[in-house]
Amino acid sequence: MTIGLEVGAPGIAEGGSIFVLPDPFWFWSSAQAVDPDAPGYTTLRVVPSQGSRPDAATETGPASDEAASSVRFVPTDLPGAFRVEGRRLAGGEQIEIVYGAGPAGAVVDRYAERGSELRIGVDANGDGQRAWLTDRLLVDVLPNAPAELVAFGPAELAPGEPFEIQLALVDSAGNRADWPDDSPAPAAAAAGGRRARFAIRSLPIAGLAPASGLGERESLAAEDAPHRIRLVAPDAAGTLRLEVRGLGAIGRFRAALPPIVVRRAAQRLYWADLHGHTRFSDGTGAPDDYFRYARDVARLDAIALTDHDHWGLDPLDESPERQAGILALVRAYHAPGRFVTLPGYEWT
Repeated sequence: MTIGLEVGAPGIAEGGSIFVLPDPFWFWSSAQAVDPDAPGYTTLRVVPSQGSRPDAATETGPASDEAASSVRFVPTDLPGAFRVEGRRLAGGEQIEIVYGAGPAGAVVDRYAERGSELRIGVDANGDGQRAWLTDRLLVDVLPNAPAELVAFGPAELAPGEPFEIQLALVDSAGNRADWPDDSPAPAAAAAGGRRARFAIRSLPIAGLAPASGLGERESLAAEDAPHRIRLVAPDAAGTLRLEVRGLGAIGRFRAALPPIVVRRAAQRLYWADLHGHTRFSDGTGAPDDYFRYARDVARLDAIALTDHDHWGLDPLDESPERQAGILALVRAYHAPGRFVTLPGYEWT
């Protein structure tokens, strides 16, 4: 990954530093300049101007070849920090940063997310106080190929009650993966989604009749939506155990649902997760991704996003706009009776 940095008007003093910080969580390679063969190897160099004289000044723009070669970027004990040696860097000079410059490249976030950040910091006068540039490099980390089918239903049902089971494909790290389409082109595009086929059976359990609607089923879902299959609970109380097997394009996948309790009761069991983070603190992904995964993959009934109030380079408690954006998403995803979203944060 090549990053261009233009030195600002005040310049960077000899003894000052440039910092390269990939996302610090979830297994990004640290920027390092010690082992060229290890992941995260990072190089910095001054880019010489095209056609400049060997003795051209550097105070007003790009460096000459001689001036460019007179600067060294020396790694320090701080992660991703490179000290400027040889001379000061003048405003307008261009720095080329290559992250993952060696044969091993660099390892990115194990979790798929849009807009994972790589930040650049500068200690311009060498006093040990760095500032992070407001411009940041945003990287989309894509999921791998699907490796597992996950299937969930409600935690509890009344006898004879209709219900839905929800199906999603994930990769080996649990990232939401794309469905292959099981209909001939251009039928799926014309229908506005992707078709999938399943075989659903009730595992034999003594004393419990199978659910209605089992057997081979077909589903059409939008590309960004899970597949949902509608069934009916048995008339007898007990514990329902279902297994789903993919057919056709997803024939190698199989999933067993968590137990579903069938009973008549004044209160019901629900699936919820009341503590989770995004990249706004020490998690991964955007808040929108968090709610979509909870609803469409984990099939939770209730969810709370609880990012830290004060964490990282851009604390949440210092950004009313970001707080307002999260609260707007809490309201937008709230669907009483199906998906309850609770506003929250973690006090740091």
